[in-house]
Amino acid sequence: MSPVATARKGEDHPLPGPITRMLVVGVLSLMVAGAGAWSIQRMSRGLLEDRALLQALGVARGAARLAESSRGTRSPAIVAYGVALAEAHPELHRLVVVDAGRPDAFGVRRKASTIYALDGGAASGGAPGAIADMDRPVLDRTNHLQARFASDAERARPLRLAELTEVSDVEPGVLRLAAYAPVRAQDGQSLIGLAAALLRVPAPTAPLPLWPFLAALLVTALFAFLDHHLSVRPRGTLNSLLGALVPLAIAAPFLSATTVRVAVQAQIEARGQDLLAVQKAADAGGEWALVSPIPGREVWSPDGALRLTRDHLGLGPDALPGNVAALADVRATVELHPQVADALVAPYDWDALPWSFGLSLLFAALVLPILRLLYNVRRDPGVYAYVTPAVVGLVVLVVAPFTMGIGLAFYHYHLEGNAYEFIGFGNFVEIVAPSDTADIHFWRTLGVTVFWTVANVFLHVAIGLGLALLLNRPGLAGRRIYRVLLVLPWAVPSYITALLWRSLFLGEDGPINSLLGTIGIPPVGWLGDHFWTNFIPNLVTNTWLGFPFMMVVSLGALQSIPGDLYEAASLDGASAWQRFRSITLPLLKPALLPAIILGTIWTFNLFNVIYLVSMGAGNTEILITEAYRTFHEQHRHGYAAAYSVLIFFILLAYTWVTTRVTKASEGAIS
Repeated sequence: MSPVATARKGEDHPLPGPITRMLVVGVLSLMVAGAGAWSIQRMSRGLLEDRALLQALGVARGAARLAESSRGTRSPAIVAYGVALAEAHPELHRLVVVDAGRPDAFGVRRKASTIYALDGGAASGGAPGAIADMDRPVLDRTNHLQARFASDAERARPLRLAELTEVSDVEPGVLRLAAYAPVRAQDGQSLIGLAAALLRVPAPTAPLPLWPFLAALLVTALFAFLDHHLSVRPRGTLNSLLGALVPLAIAAPFLSATTVRVAVQAQIEARGQDLLAVQKAADAGGEWALVSPIPGREVWSPDGALRLTRDHLGLGPDALPGNVAALADVRATVELHPQVADALVAPYDWDALPWSFGLSLLFAALVLPILRLLYNVRRDPGVYAYVTPAVVGLVVLVVAPFTMGIGLAFYHYHLEGNAYEFIGFGNFVEIVAPSDTADIHFWRTLGVTVFWTVANVFLHVAIGLGLALLLNRPGLAGRRIYRVLLVLPWAVPSYITALLWRSLFLGEDGPINSLLGTIGIPPVGWLGDHFWTNFIPNLVTNTWLGFPFMMVVSLGALQSIPGDLYEAASLDGASAWQRFRSITLPLLKPALLPAIILGTIWTFNLFNVIYLVSMGAGNTEILITEAYRTFHEQHRHGYAAAYSVLIFFILLAYTWVTTRVTKASEGAIS
C-alpha cells in the first residue's frame, strides 16, 4: 500500500497510511508517558526532600521551643541541645536562634541579636551577641513572619511547609536545606524571634517508573489493532484511538494512586522515625518537647500529615489508629492525620478520573490534526517549508508562554520557599467567589473595566468618525496639515502622553484647574481618592490617544466609497442624514467593525494609562492592572495567571459573539 492513503470519494481530510498513523500515535504516547514518568519521579524526589526538610524543621523547632521557655535569652539547655545535635547530625551545618528585638516608639525594631549560633559544629559562647552577616537572612525571614502574624486573617491561616523551608543546590549532588521555626511570645499571638537550621545533605534520587512507558506501548498496540479492523476514514481512526485510550484513562488513576501510596507510605514512616529521633535528642537535654506546650498550637506538622504527641503509652501500631511510628525509649508518638490515612487506604483516586479522561480526549483531539498535517506536508512540502519559520516563531513567542501561563494558573506560589503548590481550580474559585475579607474583587473590577472600555471606544469612534467626515470634505482647505496634526497624538509614545496629562491634572493650581477657573468652575481635586476625579483624567488621556486610530481607519474607508453613490442619492432627494445612514455607514462597516473590535480589545487590556495617570486610585483599577499588582506586589503568581486566563476567555467570547452577530468579517455588499 502507498505510504499515503488515497482519499476516498467525498472525503475532505485524507490521512496517512496505517504505519504512519501507528508511528504517530506511538511517538505521542511515549512523549506523554515520558512527561508522566518524569512528573512521578519528581514527586518521589520531592517526598525525599520533604523528609529532609521535616528533619531540619524538627531541629529548628526544638531550638525555638527552648528559646520560648527561656523567654528569648540564652540558656544552658540551648547550648546542650546544640552540642547534642552537632554530634548526632554531622550534616547540620548551622543552627542559629535570632531575637528580632523590640519595637520603639516609632514602630522600628531595635536591638536585634543572636541568642545562639552553631557554625560547623562550633557553638558561640558568652551572652547574646550582635547579628552576624550570615544571620541577616534569618532576621529578614523573621520580619516577614512578624508581618504575617500581625494580621488576624493571616494568623488564622496555617503555616505551610514552603513558608518555613528553603531548598537550593550548593554544588552538584548536594542540597542546602534551610528550615525556620518561629519563636513566639507568651501570648502565642506575636513573634519575638526565629530559629533556623541549615543542613547540607546528598541530593535525593528516585528511579524513573516504567509503567507509563508500558502503558504507552499498550495504547499503541491496541490502536493499531482497532485501526486495522475499522474504516480508514478519520472517524474510524478517531474511534480506534478513543477505544485504546478509554481503558488507560480508567486505569491511570489506579496506577498513579498505587505509585503515590507506596512512595508516601514509605516516606511517612521515615518522617515519623525522624521526628522521634529528634524528640529523643530533645528529651535527653531536658523536660521539653518538640510539640508546643501551649494547647491547640501547631498540632500537626507543616505538611498536615503527622502529629507528634506526648501521650505515648507503649502501644503497638495496631493498637493506636493512625499510629505510624513509636519507639519504646521515646516518650512520644507520631500519629497520621485521619484524612491522610483515608487517602492512603483508598485504592482508587477518583479525583484524578476527570483529569485522566480530559487528557485522553485532548490527546485524541490532537492526533487527527497532526495526521492531516503530515499528509499535507507529504503532498505540498514547499508550502510548509515556506511557513515553518513563522510557525516556529509563533509557537516559541506566543503559544509556549500562553500555555505556561495557563499551567501556572493551577498553582499557588509560596514566595518565602520559592515553591509552587498545585491547587487545581483553587485560584479561579477564589477569583469568581472571593471571601468577605478579600482585598481583590473580580466582579467589581470587571464592571469598572467594561464601563471604561465602552466609554473609551464610544468616544474614539464618535470623535474619529466625526473628524474623518470633516477631513473627507473636498472643499476643506489645509486637509493635509490637519491630517498630520491629528495623527500626532497617536505617534507620540503613550507613556509620555500619559505622564503629560497627569501633570496637567495635578494640583489645585494646575493647568486644567486654571482653565476651569477662567469659566468660573472652582478647582477640582483631580487624582484624589474619589472615583470620578480619577476616572475622568484616565478617560481624557486615553481618548486623546485613541481617536487618531479610528480617524485614520474611517478616513481610509470613506475615501474608498464611490462618489457616484452620493450623487445618485442626491438626485433622488435624499437628505444628508439619509445619505449617511444608507450609504456611508453600511460601506464603513467592513472597515469600522473590525477596528472597533480591535480597539475594544486594546482598551480592555490597556495598562499604561491606568497605571501612570491615576495609578489605580479611587477604585479605577481594571482587570489587567489588578493582575499586574497581584503578580508584582503580592507575588501571587498563580492567582495573577488565573486572572489573565479569565481575561483571555472574556475577550475571546466577546470577539466570537460580536463577529457572529455583526458579521464583521463579511463585506457590505453581497
